[in-house]
Amino acid sequence: LWAHMRLDYDLTENDFLEAQARHGGIRTRLVQVWGLLLVAAAVISAISHPHNYSSFVLPLLFGVFLLFGTKLLTRRSYRKDPRLQQHFQAVVSDTGIDFSSPTGSTQSTWSAFTRYVESRNLFLLYQAPHVFNLLPKRAFAPGDEESFRGLLKAKLGSATVAHSRKISPQAWVFLAVVAIAAVLLVMSILRVR
Repeated sequence: LWAHMRLDYDLTENDFLEAQARHGGIRTRLVQVWGLLLVAAAVISAISHPHNYSSFVLPLLFGVFLLFGTKLLTRRSYRKDPRLQQHFQAVVSDTGIDFSSPTGSTQSTWSAFTRYVESRNLFLLYQAPHVFNLLPKRAFAPGDEESFRGLLKAKLGSATVAHSRKISPQAWVFLAVVAIAAVLLVMSILRVR
């Protein structure tokens, strides 16, 4: 039987930014690359045709939004919701995890979680494709992080491995659209010159 551990932690704005980036995966990076390409195309268009505002203003604004929009929305959500800035506790046991904060508590058995993902500073425990709990690694006592990782592998390992091997059809469509758009953007830049 696995001994329980108690975690006390506060979630920071950077935790939410890291979780969003890890959750978004390659899509988040591709959106940012696409935003950078749009900004570059807008700058080239502005240099080439400085009086034709319609050729560069909209791509510039859209590119800047793609580069920074997700981060700004995540920061705004964190700052506007005081519940996210409360002190949290989690008690991890062989049967599940009990989460609590000043506004409520939840008892989740391991069957409530579908998989887990690990980032540099966080564990993301998924209950649905876009619903997850954050556990910052800084909340663990020395040695407990490895024990927790072992428990996660024992309880959720097979589901996590199966999920990480798949690329969803939506991801393939997204990648195809980004690739086609990038090719068209490069072709239009070359035509402008």
